[in-house]
Amino acid sequence: MEDNEIKLASLEAGLKRDEAFYGLQAGVGNVAETEIKRVYGAQVGLISCVDGNAYGAQVSGFISAADKILRGAQITGLVSFTEEAKGAQVSGVISIAEKKICGAQISGMASVTDSELYGVQVSGGLSGADEAYGVQAAGFVNFVKESLHGVQAGGINIAKQAKGAQIGLVDIVLEADRVVQVGGICVIASNPWYAKCLPFLNYGGNKVKRDRRKRLRAELLKREREELERDKLGVRV
Repeated sequence: MEDNEIKLASLEAGLKRDEAFYGLQAGVGNVAETEIKRVYGAQVGLISCVDGNAYGAQVSGFISAADKILRGAQITGLVSFTEEAKGAQVSGVISIAEKKICGAQISGMASVTDSELYGVQVSGGLSGADEAYGVQAAGFVNFVKESLHGVQAGGINIAKQAKGAQIGLVDIVLEADRVVQVGGICVIASNPWYAKCLPFLNYGGNKVKRDRRKRLRAELLKREREELERDKLGVRV
């Protein structure tokens, strides 16, 4: 056995071929061998890990981890982790997709991706994404670092840009692109001064599109000025 291989009590039923395992791993710990980069089927135990892609299901009491891509489901008592997920991550404590998730993240404390969410995040504490296309629901905080296209429902809802709706005790948007807020305190920083912070209900219009139009007009004017300057100097491009 090589030093970097991990062997725990596990039963395997399947086939190994071309750096892939096809079948079932069941036991206390299911850690695919270092040469196995893809698992097709299921891992069931206290710990389920693969240093690559998982296609199917990882069901664990403690940790489910697919180091690269998950296509299927992770159902875990504590932590579900993958780099990119297409399917579902369900955990008692935290679900993490480093790059992107297309599907659902459901957890007791935190559902997080450091990139795009396409689907649903549900958490008892925190739901967080870089960009969200769908629904975020959390008992405490929903947070989108860049753009929200959809709905946030929770105690505190925060998005840099938003198109859709926020429902909570505190709703905060920096730049609105047709967003409705329902809650105790509704803040839209891009609104006129009299509508930046309102109780119970707020609406933000097309600030993002207006900014884009302004940038486009500024670029066109800059090009026209540059062309005029070239014409004056007798330079043709």
